[in-house]
Amino acid sequence: MESLTSQLNNLQLAQKSAISLAKTEPEYILTLAAQENRCEDSESLLAATSSNFTIRLYNKTTLASSSNIQAHDTVITGITFGNEDPNILISSSSDKTVKCWDLRSSPENAAQTFQGGCNTGFGSVDINSDDRLICAGTEVDKNKDVFMIFWDRRKSSYLGSYTESFENEITQVKFHPSKSDCIASGASDGLVNIFNLKETDEDDALQLTLNTESFVARIGWCGEDYSNIYCITDVDTYHVWDATEGDVIKEVLNLKDKLKGEESIDYMIDVVPTLDTSKHFLATGTKSGDIKLLDVTSKIPDMISCLSKGHNEIVRCIYYNVQNRTLVTGGEDSLLCLWSSENITPNTNSSKRGVKMKQTPTKRLKPYKR
Repeated sequence: MESLTSQLNNLQLAQKSAISLAKTEPEYILTLAAQENRCEDSESLLAATSSNFTIRLYNKTTLASSSNIQAHDTVITGITFGNEDPNILISSSSDKTVKCWDLRSSPENAAQTFQGGCNTGFGSVDINSDDRLICAGTEVDKNKDVFMIFWDRRKSSYLGSYTESFENEITQVKFHPSKSDCIASGASDGLVNIFNLKETDEDDALQLTLNTESFVARIGWCGEDYSNIYCITDVDTYHVWDATEGDVIKEVLNLKDKLKGEESIDYMIDVVPTLDTSKHFLATGTKSGDIKLLDVTSKIPDMISCLSKGHNEIVRCIYYNVQNRTLVTGGEDSLLCLWSSENITPNTNSSKRGVKMKQTPTKRLKPYKR
């Protein structure tokens, strides 16, 4: 089987799709989510949120435009597809609502709307592995309280909330991919918490508290059987812990200092998932829109490739499709870019806003010598 390093090194720009053609105040692409459990990957959807409070749906393998959802009244802070039922899409917003969209019917109106018992917006959302529980983390309310709120999606009912474990805005909530009663949270105070929802009391439910000492930008599950938790902070540090014992597995604290000249970076974007649990791959970026894929397994980072001529502004989010070995990136230039190591046939029915591209070779850089 071809290694992930080889796959990433062979990525080429295959397709672009512009969500906005306006030259002033472009619509930033903020987050991406994808259907994972469809039988035919060629029919699966990719969802992208934009800064004009819209969710846009695309074919995951071609970026052909599917539909738009005028979802919220203010900034959309999170999106995720259902796991058992990938036809449902969950979104959260600063407008104090979490909404469930049924993509089998007209997306003009939400199938369900959830509101908590607090007067503040939501900063993150997720749905558990059996699609029963929805969890959203809030911003700080006027009483300086923060809540992690739970609903039963099937009954459309409020279940309760956690509040004692938080002091600052909850920026991320992530259910374990297979353990339906396990969830992690990340907050602007630098804390990553892991909870066992089988416990009836919040104090007993809190299993671990991990401190990054910086604003938590992203968290996720990784490692064998997703037994580890990772975090990327707003000061571009990367942390991985054992999610049971809390032992540090990996830390990258000064990546920008190690990459100079042509190989320099300005920020971390996200983790590139890998089935090799001994490896650590990061997508990083430059202010000019280049995406640099790194192997940070060792103390000296290896630059795998530089994906250029796709974006011209900061890249906000990525989605790596393990099945067909493609990478989708979204940025502040209103562009979605599809990077592939194989030829992709352009879809002639794509939106008029789609920008078809010939494949452009990536700029390959020699890795650091060990």
